[in-house]
Amino acid sequence: MFHRPPPADWRVLLPVRRQTRYPIDATIASGGDLGDRDIYVVMEGTVRLSLATREGREQVLFYLPPGSLFGEQAALGKSPVFADLVAVADEPSVVGQIATAEMTALLVLRPEPIRDW
Repeated sequence: MFHRPPPADWRVLLPVRRQTRYPIDATIASGGDLGDRDIYVVMEGTVRLSLATREGREQVLFYLPPGSLFGEQAALGKSPVFADLVAVADEPSVVGQIATAEMTALLVLRPEPIRDW
């Protein structure tokens, strides 16, 4: 299990279109939802990204702290969407959504936040 620190605090760099509050263990997005052309940002709490093993158990890949993004690789077309990838609230959490077009526009003007990512 890894903690993936954000290279920048995306909560202040981009306009968040919608914020949703999730209770502990609530599924935020899974599989195809992560390619819906929105990028998710953890506003409060912690989100865990995990896959289901062949035995049906959860294998945690990352714990994402506030300010972290997820779904960005799929939304930007940089990686395929994995049908069994799940984002779950590890504690009560607030997650915002950012339009991919707004992320792309920011990166053209200010590539610094992802230069070393």
